[in-house]
Amino acid sequence: AQLEGVEQSRRELVGNVSHELKTPITALQAHLENLLDGVEEPNREVLALMLGQCQRLARLVEQLLDLSRLESGDVPLELEPVALRPLVDQVAAEVGVARAEGSVSAHNEVDDALPPLKADRERIVQVVQNLLDNAFRFTPPGGSVTVTASRERGYCTVSVADTGVGIPAEHLPRVFERFYRVDSSRARSDGGTGIGLAIARSVVEGHGGRIWAEQGASGGAVFRFLVPVWDSSPGSPGSPGIGQGPQVGQDSRPPPPPAGPRAGRSGAPETTGAPLQPIGGKVQ
Repeated sequence: AQLEGVEQSRRELVGNVSHELKTPITALQAHLENLLDGVEEPNREVLALMLGQCQRLARLVEQLLDLSRLESGDVPLELEPVALRPLVDQVAAEVGVARAEGSVSAHNEVDDALPPLKADRERIVQVVQNLLDNAFRFTPPGGSVTVTASRERGYCTVSVADTGVGIPAEHLPRVFERFYRVDSSRARSDGGTGIGLAIARSVVEGHGGRIWAEQGASGGAVFRFLVPVWDSSPGSPGSPGIGQGPQVGQDSRPPPPPAGPRAGRSGAPETTGAPLQPIGGKVQ
């Protein structure tokens, strides 16, 4: 039965990858054939469309390779104290520039007094970037995305809440699976590859943490992840030295975090209570 499950997963992965690659390749082929037949002119608009499909292919391949390395344990974590608030400011500004046409406001409510995370900074940037990009893509113009954080017994829970379309309850446990989409047509048209949340899960679990999704209390969706805070006291989740982290996907990870909310729970933990601070104003 276990071998059958592995084989089924392999077939699904091959099918999903083939489908994701086929879409931009088919579009590129159609444009090239039209150019050769004289149906289309090689103007800037057509070339821009072709370039966009090439970039989508490159992004998909890069993320597949990254996910493969993460899941195989080939990525060592360089752990260090990571201040969360400036990291969120940086990532939100970058995501806002990339999606400047959306007119979605972003707010960083992470308290400066929150202890630093014990994390690989570049990998946590990747997690926050994937969650913010996902929130921006599914929040309509005029909506907002808010980042909060709270400390819970040696761990930090980071929450990314949006005022978007939300996620039906039956989809919540599966949103971190590779290529899983609640609305496949919309995600694909918005440039999503279906891998970003799977990468986020691998990175968070590599830090000994957990990641889950919830329905927002008043609509939208909330994505939360929990990782250790930096603490030099013996026996704490953050006690190992800088650069002494495990490799993602290996059994040398820190012990599991304390019991907390799981997918589908709607109650939000108490935040640190920082005043609302827009990140660079409204993204126009």
